[in-house]
Amino acid sequence: MSNHSVVDCANLASRSHFESYVSSLSKAFNGNFSLVDTCKAEVCGALWGTGSPDISGIGMTIGYVLESAIPVFLAIAFFLTTSTISTSRPNGRMLVSHATETFWDNAVFFTVSIQLASIVVLSRANFGISTDGMGAITMEITWAISCLTMLPLLPLTMSPAMFREDDSDFLQQPVFSTAGVIGQKDRPTAKEIAEVNRRKERLEARDRQRFFLFVMCWLLSVYPFLSRMVAAFEKSQIGSGKGAVISTVDWGKIEEVCFHGVNTIQTSEERAMTALSIVSWLSVSLVIIYRIFLSLVEPEKHPTVWDWLQKRKLTVAPETPRQRLLWIALSVVVPLLSATQLWTVFRLRGLQKAMTRATGGKFADGQFTFGQIVSVAVFVPVLVELGYLVRNRNLYFIKTQQAGSEDR
Repeated sequence: MSNHSVVDCANLASRSHFESYVSSLSKAFNGNFSLVDTCKAEVCGALWGTGSPDISGIGMTIGYVLESAIPVFLAIAFFLTTSTISTSRPNGRMLVSHATETFWDNAVFFTVSIQLASIVVLSRANFGISTDGMGAITMEITWAISCLTMLPLLPLTMSPAMFREDDSDFLQQPVFSTAGVIGQKDRPTAKEIAEVNRRKERLEARDRQRFFLFVMCWLLSVYPFLSRMVAAFEKSQIGSGKGAVISTVDWGKIEEVCFHGVNTIQTSEERAMTALSIVSWLSVSLVIIYRIFLSLVEPEKHPTVWDWLQKRKLTVAPETPRQRLLWIALSVVVPLLSATQLWTVFRLRGLQKAMTRATGGKFADGQFTFGQIVSVAVFVPVLVELGYLVRNRNLYFIKTQQAGSEDR
């Protein structure tokens, strides 16, 4: 084809398999990839994407930031309300526990929905079913948010105390404060003991449910993680080796057209993104696998194994110094890992925005769509719950002067 002006650019706006799309480009421009400039908006959008509002739109990114930031504030509040310097410990602890539970209930299903959506869009792209709206950059963003949305749940899952209004629920024997109360027996009745034990069982059942849901999120994240690993370490289709579908020179011509005047991502940045993603996902995986292992070697069923682990300080019991140290470590490390994934999302999103505008395309992520509103509103119940408790503080708050005599 000598006259490239007759090329129908609309036919190049979507692709399925990379190999077939490169073949279509070669035929359309008679092997001269420099002529991609005549259809750069369509070609660049098909190869790298022009954004996907339901993945990286402004509303979705706000949701990712909220999910990552709220647990940090909850962890700080929990630390302050459980420290010895706290002057309003019961009331503060109550607010933190209710806010944590409300956040968890919303965040875990937000994460599940993100994982399921990631599996659907990535599998369609990986198996060549459809890549509409799933350019290379959009796929990288999808990999990042799959890991990002799971990270904030880890410290909460590993700290049942954050869901408790006080520490008495962790005691082996129920404690009753009856001293000095007229008409109250010195010893609790069997009914009172049974009620306290039942409450403890209910709380522990909730802990197991939360861990189960978190494990489900983790299992769903396996496919996005493997998809990223395959893309990162499989043999490249660009070059002169076996399996290559386009030469490095010709691919460079396409990149020059699409990223002319754009601050592209350096090789060191790409390696950092991949490495940080691997570290983040493996960190979550190690904690989950170890927790599952401990649940399988309970002292009642495997006393020998449990004793061996205890002697080597490899067990973690609730509300012990070792468990608190683990929680503090997770509360520090997880936000740092989340920050790296947020950096990945915003860096890639910025690159995609710059490329789309430079090629004359329309950046879709600037639109505030229906799904994005939902992603922001999903965390509003945390503020609603706190507002409700403060508004009805006479029903929930313990007066400071009575805190020492209240039966919790």
